[in-house]
Amino acid sequence: MNKLGIGIIGTGVGIRTLLPGFRLLKNAEVIAISGSSPERTKQYATQNSIPVACEDYRSLCERKDIDLVCVASPNPFHFEHTLAALECEKNVLCEKPFTLTESDMEVLISKKQMSGKIGLIDHQLRFNPYLVKIRSIINDGIIGKPYFVQIHQQSLSFSDSQTKWSWNFDSKQGGGVKYAMCSHFADLLHYWFDSNIFNLSASLNPVFKDRKDLNGQSRQVSTSTFCSVSLELEHSISVSLSVTAGAFSTPRFDVKVYGDKGELYFDLDSKLRMYTVLEKGKEKLIDCTDVFQDERENKVSIFAGSFRYFAPKIVKAILNSDWTEIKDASTFEDARYTYNFLDAVGNASNNSILINPKEKEHKYV
Repeated sequence: MNKLGIGIIGTGVGIRTLLPGFRLLKNAEVIAISGSSPERTKQYATQNSIPVACEDYRSLCERKDIDLVCVASPNPFHFEHTLAALECEKNVLCEKPFTLTESDMEVLISKKQMSGKIGLIDHQLRFNPYLVKIRSIINDGIIGKPYFVQIHQQSLSFSDSQTKWSWNFDSKQGGGVKYAMCSHFADLLHYWFDSNIFNLSASLNPVFKDRKDLNGQSRQVSTSTFCSVSLELEHSISVSLSVTAGAFSTPRFDVKVYGDKGELYFDLDSKLRMYTVLEKGKEKLIDCTDVFQDERENKVSIFAGSFRYFAPKIVKAILNSDWTEIKDASTFEDARYTYNFLDAVGNASNNSILINPKEKEHKYV
């Protein structure tokens, strides 16, 4: 193949994030799309110049001209759609959360391993140049031994109390910021530190407890619009995570990493900065090469923007059968770490639990 044929299941994230990323590449083409409604799928295909609007996800997976299937459907359908793609011997990129149950996750991991195809989770933040640089600085020991990490993300998505009830507000369908954003947090921690999680406490809040559906009926919200998590990684690294989809100001994505020889700070406006023990109080801007100009100017979402760095590596890996291109990508197997984290967050809501208990080397007072 000299051009990779791609099919996208889902007309939300698939159109907003995946399609623009693949459209930048000369060696890839989004051939087909499928959605929950054949009529709306045809509209989306026409509006976005996608050649084929499939009747359903199975007909998309069965197409001979498609080698990569992107599963970007609502969370409850990730298992069903990913399984169909693997059964049709396709490479798969699945949105997070991978699955909603551990048993479904293990089925897909086993199926992928038997297929010989790639199975990736779209944790695209691993490929954002600024977040890649954070990992590099940590691994190179420039800020010494990390002891505290803080990540905060906020959006205005559900800050309007009049937003209609949908699957996003139903816990049984995998809605809420726990799945939408905490999955990214968990994966970043896994990517940066590759450490086990120990003590963990969490708080989840719907903010608005009831929302009206399209028929005007009041429905109870069973998912989180706000979530905060405190946890401890190996080597005495404390972590504070927070996310809200009920903000009223501006979108934010803030990272702070404290080490015994320096500190790292990242936010959407100021980008990446560092302070070190050798130059206390002096801010050093960390420039990253090959950053898209609209990202430098904060004109694109960090999620859509980050996928543009991930997409060419996926395509090149499949076309050349060179898996080193995606050696840093989040795989189906990595989903075990994220699943265990999300499960713990749910179980620890307004409580504190112990994961992977161990003996403390020291007790400090």
